[in-house]
Amino acid sequence: MSGCSCDRDFPARTFKTASDADDWMSRIRMSSAFRYVATDGVGTQRERYRCRACGADWACTVPPEPPYSWGPLVVRRDPPAETAPIVVPSPRGTSEKTRVVETRPFAIPVDGPPPPPPKRPPPPPILPAETNAPFLEVGPNRVPSDVFTMIYEDEAAGDVPRIMRALVDWRPGLWSWKANAGFQDIEIEVGAPVAKGKAAFDLFAKTWNPDLVNPAWRGLRGGKGLRPVQLRGIRERGTGKSGFVGEYYLVIVDAKAEKVSAWMMAEAKP
Repeated sequence: MSGCSCDRDFPARTFKTASDADDWMSRIRMSSAFRYVATDGVGTQRERYRCRACGADWACTVPPEPPYSWGPLVVRRDPPAETAPIVVPSPRGTSEKTRVVETRPFAIPVDGPPPPPPKRPPPPPILPAETNAPFLEVGPNRVPSDVFTMIYEDEAAGDVPRIMRALVDWRPGLWSWKANAGFQDIEIEVGAPVAKGKAAFDLFAKTWNPDLVNPAWRGLRGGKGLRPVQLRGIRERGTGKSGFVGEYYLVIVDAKAEKVSAWMMAEAKP
């Protein structure tokens, strides 16, 4: 491998448990360094990604039994083929003889310099309820943008900016998660405040086996600005228990301190 940041920041490794692999892959999926390519395999699943800088292909390989692995694939992307020139239309009053023809590649060569990092878009505006889609006659506000869809009740509107700052500090790749992982949509739903005295542990135990939940979260109790936030990376909509296929995160955010206090992730299946 070259000295690219993908090799330095996300080196090859193996995992003894599915939990360790999930934790590592959540960083990959939300990193701006990689672009999701595909998931293939039958008995052994392989989730493939491509480095945006050097073009190297990487994969997380999940056999029926551990260990699981993350590492580069032997096959690298083919160099971009020669491309046809892009014809820039001539301005009005300009003859065909003076039309400008500009040639530039459609793709960055594998071994060429990395592109400059994209500018992070500003947070989506919090729109007033009357600007929402007309079919939402009741229920939460739903504010779509190019990178995700915010869902929240009126009472949570004041906490939404603080929650978004906490989520972006926790996962800077949230801005490019939709494009990197090939999702149809990213839904970020802000829940009601955790009731005073109620443990965050109980919220996680509704979805995960309690034995997998950090027991220390029993001491993380409501009444102190804690809110549950659901992050749903939706690959396709479904009609089963989860209602979609993709990834699901439950995050406990301390809205007052603007920080993530606890989180867990799982695959959502129909």
